[in-house]
Amino acid sequence: MWHDPITRITLGMSIMFSFYWLCQHFIISPLLASNKLSKDRGLLLGTSLLYIPGLGLLFLLLKDLPKLPLSSQSFTPGNYLLVFFAQFFAFVLMALFSTLEGKLGLIDLQSLKQQKEERDNEGPGLFLLILVVPFLEELLTRKIPGDLLGPDQLHLFLYTSALLFSLIHLQTGRLAVAAGMFYTGFLWAWVYVASGSLILCTVYHALFNFLMVFLPDYLEKTRDDKVHGLYIAGLSLVGTIAFILLLFKRGHYLPAAQAEADSFFRRVFGNWGFWLLAAVCVLSYLYALRARKTKNNCLAEKQ
Repeated sequence: MWHDPITRITLGMSIMFSFYWLCQHFIISPLLASNKLSKDRGLLLGTSLLYIPGLGLLFLLLKDLPKLPLSSQSFTPGNYLLVFFAQFFAFVLMALFSTLEGKLGLIDLQSLKQQKEERDNEGPGLFLLILVVPFLEELLTRKIPGDLLGPDQLHLFLYTSALLFSLIHLQTGRLAVAAGMFYTGFLWAWVYVASGSLILCTVYHALFNFLMVFLPDYLEKTRDDKVHGLYIAGLSLVGTIAFILLLFKRGHYLPAAQAEADSFFRRVFGNWGFWLLAAVCVLSYLYALRARKTKNNCLAEKQ
């Protein structure tokens, strides 16, 4: 199983995120708490500690595996446009899962809104959100798995890419984010299958972050609730319509069924590397959940 690319990818990602959370807990958080490190520099340091050593190690783990680049599919500009609009259906999915999280007591919607207002989407934060992180995440969850699984395992690549992308977003401490990222990760995997272009996937990802994260927060801070609400409703409606159209045309977008030796479930859920990564991501979710609840308690005491 060591020669299975999924094992190598998930093992490398497990080490990446384990190292990141150890640094976050023992280095960055204490420095932030003692005001020896600014919030902006903490964000830059955390991103650097996650990707620079992690990607280096991952490439070392994968260097002896054969690269099998995906072949481009016959997508038209209209197909790419429909996928672009369909990604905004994630708004609806995330809203549904946010409601579920609220019902389960996993999040406090009022405190979450207050923390969102305090979030800094300027300077380094905006730079990372729009330019750096999309490229690195697409490299990690689209290009690397796509090039290793190759054109004969497209279904395996689509679902594996979406699942990996979802798991790493558990570090946000939000199930709603992980659910939305599984959906968008699946769409962006389609884009990579169709184009073979890491840059195009990165553009989709960057525009998604701008339109789904930065712009709503900006409107909420600078405009009245009506403008913010109309924007969210409009984007959700466009995404829902595109998603429905996508469902009716799914036969065109999904590659034809392939007679693979192993099914997706056996290759992924029977892989020890996957379960190691899942454990790391679940622990990071619990850590982020605990940190947010601690922050909520501190805010409540101040008030």
